[in-house]
Amino acid sequence: MDLTLQFSKRVLQEQPLFELSGELSTARLVEEIQEVQSVTVATVHGAVEWTGKVAALTGTAHADAVCTCCRCLQSFPQRLEAAFDEEYSWSKDSLDDPDVVFVHQDVVVIDNVVEESLFLSVPPFPVCREDCKGLCAVCGANLNDAECGCDRTVVDPRFEALKDLLSKADSE
Repeated sequence: MDLTLQFSKRVLQEQPLFELSGELSTARLVEEIQEVQSVTVATVHGAVEWTGKVAALTGTAHADAVCTCCRCLQSFPQRLEAAFDEEYSWSKDSLDDPDVVFVHQDVVVIDNVVEESLFLSVPPFPVCREDCKGLCAVCGANLNDAECGCDRTVVDPRFEALKDLLSKADSE
């Protein structure tokens, strides 16, 4: 179910605090973020308050996702929590204010605001745990399960000549 707010300046002047709650589809998270395998419908809670000049929207949204760890490629649960706030105005005086959304009609739909905040709540590099060891660069084994025994020492080729100098100095 998509969440749609419908309020007008007149209604907000009569009822200056309008509370809202509902659910919002999060299907685009799975479609557009490679690391997100699945996600529940987002639960949204918020309020719109008429300040005399603008309608100030504040709220939170949360959903449970299954993500892919960027280090070990294992699936893990990830709680997505996002706060959002936006200001709306029906006055043309607000056109110069970049922080206020000018509203052309009485209906204000907040789907995009909530969805954007959920997108931003997904970590750019999700990890299953902070100490995730990732995959072995040589054999591809998951190092969280067990050490594979591969020699993963990488020598920068620019310093290879220095290594040779050190070995010559040790032999003399």
